[in-house]
Amino acid sequence: MNREAAARYGITVAPSRTSSRRRWEKTNLTLTIEGRQRFPVRVRYAPEYRADPAALGGVLVTAPNGTQVPLGQVAEIAASPARR
Repeated sequence: MNREAAARYGITVAPSRTSSRRRWEKTNLTLTIEGRQRFPVRVRYAPEYRADPAALGGVLVTAPNGTQVPLGQVAEIAASPARR
């Protein structure tokens, strides 16, 4: 995160990281219950966003005042080695 750029929009680092991480990792957002079974509900960005840092930089982040800002304006985005 570019703390100065994020601060201009009132965006704090911790919630932004959590929000951004949920977009490309498999994070359970909630559970759905069907009968006696429970299933996690997951949301994940399409592969073209996860594979291309420039495409991810164009994803909009909502500031506390409702302004939508491209992620690339408040964070440096770079590819990293795949996790195992």
